[in-house]
Amino acid sequence: MQRFAVLAVLVFACAGPTRAPEPADGGTGVVEQSTDGGAAQAPDGEHEAKSGEVGAAVAADASAADAASDANAVSAASDASAAVAAADASAVGEASSSVDGASRDAGTSEGEPLPCVDSLRLPLLPEAPLTLAGTGLYRDGATDPRDFAPHARPFQPQFELWSDGATKQRFVYLPACTQVDTSEMDYWKFPVGTRLWKEFRKDGTLLETRFIHRFGPRDEDWLFATYQWDLSRLTPEAALKVEDGARNINGTQHDVPSTQQCRSCHVNLPEPPLAFSALQLSHSLPGETLLGLRDAGRLSVAPAGNYTPPGDDTARAALGYLHANCGHCHNSYYRTLGNSLPNDPAPRMRLSVHDRTVERTTTYRTLVAVGTFNPSYEGYNRIEPCNPQVSSVLLRMTTRSDEQMPPLGTEVVHEAGIDLVSRFLKTLHAPGVGACPGSAPSAEP
Repeated sequence: MQRFAVLAVLVFACAGPTRAPEPADGGTGVVEQSTDGGAAQAPDGEHEAKSGEVGAAVAADASAADAASDANAVSAASDASAAVAAADASAVGEASSSVDGASRDAGTSEGEPLPCVDSLRLPLLPEAPLTLAGTGLYRDGATDPRDFAPHARPFQPQFELWSDGATKQRFVYLPACTQVDTSEMDYWKFPVGTRLWKEFRKDGTLLETRFIHRFGPRDEDWLFATYQWDLSRLTPEAALKVEDGARNINGTQHDVPSTQQCRSCHVNLPEPPLAFSALQLSHSLPGETLLGLRDAGRLSVAPAGNYTPPGDDTARAALGYLHANCGHCHNSYYRTLGNSLPNDPAPRMRLSVHDRTVERTTTYRTLVAVGTFNPSYEGYNRIEPCNPQVSSVLLRMTTRSDEQMPPLGTEVVHEAGIDLVSRFLKTLHAPGVGACPGSAPSAEP
């Protein structure tokens, strides 16, 4: 009977603990912390402890004549149990993999987590692929323009750039096990390997997809490319790179920008991605958000909450509109690169997360009651206090000519934008002067 009891311990030990279920494969560009490893280890330890207790009790009851041979059996059972425990620890480590290709082991014996491992590892691309399929936006071999790769995460800015009514889808890939450097919250520094895409459609017709990629550690190691869709073959492999731009594509008035035109808008700030920022992601819209990135551990400095432009609803929307449509060129950083005109207090319309009042924004301080140095608008203020109709900012928004603003990417005046900005400018009084007629007094001391 004693031999049968020891044999039972051997069988029980070799059965081992139940393996933790592995997560579904859904791939994202965001590292997600798994708790599977910590939850699965405690039962394993209890199992081994109980196995040892049972083995010790049986060995104590064994007769002296059988002790030597039974000791060998118990030793074999102990070795088998240890082997199974090691295999299960490996399985738990695999089960703790996050769905974006990052994995974290269950931990060391001291409880310290092992380094994150990026199992996806998209390659760095110093040169733009010839086809959109090569950029990583789609699953391998995809033939459907909606078959996006799971690591390409959708996002949207709260303030849109006007593109003549084209609708856009945006996606981002942040390499696993990396963080965006947000030590300067207004100017994010993206990890090497970052990719962003923006797809354009007009009335449902696919037009183009733009691609931005950081392929190296230097500030200039950013790649820009555009791909035009072929309506006769709507596959990512058939969407070809366009170096020099194209006009009126796919039966529309939409123009594909050249690579140089892309750069001219995206290199005027420390961070070329313009719509993936603290302010632009401060919302609860679908896709990636500021707070979602914070909670996933993707930001080096975690913000306490969302950021909101100052003022009432009209002021916030109008300041956001000018930020998105003008601020990528008209900003403090660009003007430090020697791009100011002589004696020109450069217009600056990019918001900061630190803005607390309308009057303290650079938009107000560099535009309201400040004359323009553009010869075509000589004698005009950039923003005439309380009078948008004679403000050069609004006048340049209402034209489509060499003097238009924005200068690229639009051939159609945005009437809704004109109305929004006009209503806002009516409330902007001169510095040190009371409120405009019909508007509430300023809260600025």
